[in-house]
Amino acid sequence: MDGVLTGYQRTLDILISTRDVHGEKLPLGDWLSILYVHGKFVTVGLPDTDDPLPRVHAFKFVENGCLMGGSKIGSKKECMEMLELARAKKIKPWIEEMPMRMVGTAVQNVKENKVRYRYVLKQDLV
Repeated sequence: MDGVLTGYQRTLDILISTRDVHGEKLPLGDWLSILYVHGKFVTVGLPDTDDPLPRVHAFKFVENGCLMGGSKIGSKKECMEMLELARAKKIKPWIEEMPMRMVGTAVQNVKENKVRYRYVLKQDLV
């Protein structure tokens, strides 16, 4: 299990994945283990190329009865409801900030599955 996930088993009702690059290195089974009973893993990130989800053993679905699904888009109303929920519950995103001048490194790291959470590029160019 990835050290980042240690201590989070069965703590989330839903996990929304915005990754558009998966690759075999993504420990999908470990991520499914942090879902509560009948929790949902929803992927909304679509890859640019033929990049299937990583293999996962069927027992990972049985342990907590989790479900897996996807969506290519949410309506404006649904997005507004989600943002309101995040504001009301003080939910903060897990991000890693990088200066804009390192955009090439950021893109390469995404392609190589080296990103934790999500990159946010900060303006540092004049």
